[in-house]
Amino acid sequence: MKHIIHVNFASGFGGGEVQTTNLIKSLSKQGFSQTVVLKRGKPFEMMIDNAHLENIQKVYVKNLFSSLFSSELRKIKGDVIIHAHDGRGVHWAALFHRIWNTPYLITRRVENKISSNWLTEKNYNTSAALVAISNVVQSNLVNQFNHPRIIRIPDTYSTFSVNNINVNKLKSRFKNSFVVGQVSSLIALKGHRITLAVARELNVSHPHIQFLILGDGKEKDELLEISKDLDNVVFEGHKDNVGDYLSIFDILVHPSYKEGLGSILLEAQQFSIPVVATNVGGIPDVVQDKKTGLLIASDNPEELKQAILKLYQDEQLCKNLIEGAKKQLPIFSNDSVTNQYVDLYNEIG
Repeated sequence: MKHIIHVNFASGFGGGEVQTTNLIKSLSKQGFSQTVVLKRGKPFEMMIDNAHLENIQKVYVKNLFSSLFSSELRKIKGDVIIHAHDGRGVHWAALFHRIWNTPYLITRRVENKISSNWLTEKNYNTSAALVAISNVVQSNLVNQFNHPRIIRIPDTYSTFSVNNINVNKLKSRFKNSFVVGQVSSLIALKGHRITLAVARELNVSHPHIQFLILGDGKEKDELLEISKDLDNVVFEGHKDNVGDYLSIFDILVHPSYKEGLGSILLEAQQFSIPVVATNVGGIPDVVQDKKTGLLIASDNPEELKQAILKLYQDEQLCKNLIEGAKKQLPIFSNDSVTNQYVDLYNEIG
């Protein structure tokens, strides 16, 4: 069985780190030995540690050139494959490949065009495979690189635990409310200002519609200032117990301006929550309009408001969307996604 070296240099913790962790956990269950090349003391390391996995070793990096000759990596025996999960990890993997001739693959999770220079093009084109998480990301890679193996493997949904005691406390807090949830980093491209504009309009006409927002980020202070006079908006900050909150959401909104895929939409669907999301990036891979959720135009508060009110008023529509979403979830399961990566590892190793 191959040994997989995962490379992720992230200092923060976002969807890419969640997906990397999900894959590492699933591969561990299948008996793979793995190494994670990462920065010491960052949230990504904490999540790996909290998973309490077997056959995992960590190698710390400080910069692009560190650990290329580490004794831990040189001791690995057998077939080895490097899996780069972020941009800086790509360049580390390429350097390691040039030194030790170890094959590497790259997973691309964002729809932004990759900064074009000769080194980046060389490092992407030298990889054994490029993996895109959605159709739009795959299309961007095809347009940018002359690579023979660009394939699509979607992200997976996380399996969140639920604590019934916490859920009951949340239900008590939001008793008699229709809860509109949003779960994402508090950054501009996630569209929180659109959500708040809608909340302001509905604060008078539908005061029992409550907006419950989870997440943290650099826009936190500004968003709190914008919404300080709204009693129908609650910012909960970053929460580890996302499953408890999903358990009380009536709908989930995701008005992003850009999105590689939007795994929180899958997680909401797993919890039987109807979703409203913008028709951008990889979101249409997850949300088929009026079949598995409602799609709206980007940067359009009026469309978001009307979609929220439609789901608030139409219980049968909610049931239909939930039923449609459940049918597609198996292709985004941990087992399905992990097996596709295992097949790819076997092909390129």
